[in-house]
Amino acid sequence: MILPKLLLVLLFFIPFMILAIIFSVLLIPILIMFSLALPLIIGYLVYTDAKKRNIPSAALWAIFCAIPPFFIGLVLYAIFGISKGDSGSAS
Repeated sequence: MILPKLLLVLLFFIPFMILAIIFSVLLIPILIMFSLALPLIIGYLVYTDAKKRNIPSAALWAIFCAIPPFFIGLVLYAIFGISKGDSGSAS
């Protein structure tokens, strides 16, 4: 009776534990890189958009949107920043 339980553990539990360890070792650096890169990407996109719209405080908007929680800065930029700048569509 002990042997089938041990065999069950060896065949099913240990491979899943190995996969869990590998997944966690890969997942943690990916999450760290994503959490560091996302605010920088958002700040860059806001800066380039603000420069294209000729907003004089483009760097301040980029910094404000890059500081977590960045969604608050993006909402405020969408409300106030875009409405102050030139849309660039008028020729």
